[in-house]
Amino acid sequence: MTDDDPVETAIDRIARAENGDTLVAKEILEQAAIAIREVLADRKPNEERLRYLEFLEPALDQIASGYPPDKALHISTTNRPRRVDPHRSWHLFLTVGVEYNNLAEIGHASVEKAIQNVETRHFVGEDTIRSAWQEYGGLEAWKSLNVETESPADFDEDRFRELLIEKLNCTPPGEERQRIMEVLKHFPPKTT
Repeated sequence: MTDDDPVETAIDRIARAENGDTLVAKEILEQAAIAIREVLADRKPNEERLRYLEFLEPALDQIASGYPPDKALHISTTNRPRRVDPHRSWHLFLTVGVEYNNLAEIGHASVEKAIQNVETRHFVGEDTIRSAWQEYGGLEAWKSLNVETESPADFDEDRFRELLIEKLNCTPPGEERQRIMEVLKHFPPKTT
């Protein structure tokens, strides 16, 4: 690409926008708007701006088909996944619990520190992690489950379900039994 060739510059900028450079995408949209004004004034846009108009064509088709405009135009600033794992809360609960156990082993047991560590390692917001932790009953529930595992990846859901059922069978009616039943709902028996 040469600095003197505006068409090559446009092609390069469009590639950058399509690869996630939202600032360049916004600049391209400004240039495309100028080109549209030129067309409306019965003037032909220069070759560079014609490339920017070509950038709009597939985006407008996508928008017409229901695709979110910010994504079609490459100006979306979110990096969130499009689909959240339906078991994310459970996995976050486990991850915080395991991190809590690891901190406890070195004499620094703290739910707050466990949540902060999970946030740092997993790039999930603190509020989301805290909500997941509370959804499953927090520290009291974690301790009552008596889970001993090195990492959430080592967690065996079938074995955990068996342990929950055993614990449920020997727990008298009350809050703890209700909590166990709530957690058990998330582990339906596997059908084959």
